Amino acid sequence: MQPAALPRQHAPPEHELKFVVAAIRAEPLLEWLRARCVPDPIYPDGLVTSIYFDNRSMVLLRAKINSDFIKRKVRVRWYADPATGIAQDPAFVEIKERVGARRFKIRVPLEVTAAEIAGNASISALRGLLTPLRQAGHWVAADLQPFLRIAFRRRRFTDPTNGARISIDSSIRGTTANPALLATCRPALLTHAVIEVKGESRELSRWMVPLRHLGCRRESFSKYERCFRKLTGNSW
Repeated sequence: MQPAALPRQHAPPEHELKFVVAAIRAEPLLEWLRARCVPDPIYPDGLVTSIYFDNRSMVLLRAKINSDFIKRKVRVRWYADPATGIAQDPAFVEIKERVGARRFKIRVPLEVTAAEIAGNASISALRGLLTPLRQAGHWVAADLQPFLRIAFRRRRFTDPTNGARISIDSSIRGTTANPALLATCRPALLTHAVIEVKGESRELSRWMVPLRHLGCRRESFSKYERCFRKLTGNSW
């Protein structure tokens, strides 16, 4: 069953543009962005780990693959220092939803520490991390379970011309899977990096137009979907 759209009062909509580039081009593009953008004042660089939830039918993953009008991701996410790898608090539980071209997001901080989650928490403990979303009044299917763990490095910037948030995500990899939902898998390091531009406008700032000539192509890119395909060799 397709979920109803999120209540609009909880998450102001924004547009999200994505550009995919070969992983070997990530560092040159990073230098290109550094010369033109303002580093994020709070989180300019970090390691990001997410645990994506789904059910046995992989209904959330299939919505993405089938390009449904409403697509939803449910995940737990935490951050770590790129120099030490030490997980930093707080961790968050999130719903990320796309309705057509608009993006909505709900994020609730967790009381459990990021280190506890990162340290191979049990399946039942991870399922319990969805409780704060339900307590806040958000619909979350009862049969969701932790499915895939995905990690990557994110460098963040601000567009000085319009305030849009720009990030470049590299070293994207699927690390572990729930054996009850995915019996076999193989290590998954993606061969692409992704640039995300999030803000009020559907269009790039003029200074970013050369992205199209720097080996980047605009396309839909889901780390969850790509890592699933890489982990399993699944082509559907």
